Amino acid sequence: MFIKEFLCHAFMVVCRLRSCARSAIKLGGRFSVKRTFGVKVMLLVELFVALGGISAGINLLTDHSGGYLGLETVLHYISFLQDLTLVDVWLTTVYGVLPLILAVGLWMLACTKRWAWFVALVLGAVLIVWILTEVVIFYSLGFTFLYPLYAVIGALTIGVLCLPSVRRYYAKP
Repeated sequence: MFIKEFLCHAFMVVCRLRSCARSAIKLGGRFSVKRTFGVKVMLLVELFVALGGISAGINLLTDHSGGYLGLETVLHYISFLQDLTLVDVWLTTVYGVLPLILAVGLWMLACTKRWAWFVALVLGAVLIVWILTEVVIFYSLGFTFLYPLYAVIGALTIGVLCLPSVRRYYAKP
C-alpha cells in the first residue's frame, strides 16, 4: 500500500514539474520571480545540512560501529541498536537527501514551492529536537561544538522561514 501511494505522489510531482517547465518556456526560459535574501539564506542552510548529513552518512556506511566518527561509546548507551545502521539511514535520508530536495524546491520550482517551505520548517524543528535529544542522552560523553551549531541552524531555519518577506515569497501561487 505504501509503495502504491509513493508512486502515485511521485507521478504527481513529475506532472507538476513538467507543467512548471512548460510555464518557464512560455516566460522565455526563466522563472520571473525575484528571490529575497531570506530565500538565498535558506538555500545555503539546506545545502550545509545536506553536506553534513551525507558526509556523516557515508562515514557511518563505511564503518557501522561509528569508530571513524568517535561514536563507538554511543552503542553502550543505546541498548536496542547492535550497530549504527539505522542512524546511518536516518542521517543520509533526513539530513542528506531531503535537504537537497528542499534546496531544489525552495530555489527552482516556482510552481510547487509551498510544500518545500512547509517541509523545510518541519525539518528545522526536527533538527532542534534531534540535537536536544542527543544532548540529553549523551551528555555524560561530553559536549561537542556540533550540538550548538546544529541547534542554531535549526533555529535559523525556522526564523528565516517565518520572516514576512520569505512567507510572502512562498505564499505566491
